Amino acid sequence: MAISFKVMTYFTSAVRKGNIAKAAADLNIAASAVSNAIDQVEAVFDLTLIAQQRSRGIQAKVSGLSIAQNSTACWKNIDP
Repeated sequence: MAISFKVMTYFTSAVRKGNIAKAAADLNIAASAVSNAIDQVEAVFDLTLIAQQRSRGIQAKVSGLSIAQNSTACWKNIDP
């Protein structure tokens, strides 16, 4: 299963913001789209990449943070 650029953008934004609702607002999309993107990325890697904390948003696990950082680095190399 491939991951689209859009899905990785949503995932990376959620990791960066630490909050699904804030990421959605920043991207001007529904929070459910961000949540679905997280689910898709986790399914592809077969890992839990994000820990959801009810009152404090989300916290990327080490693997989730690494994936977000590497995808951002790839984008910078593709489109300087």
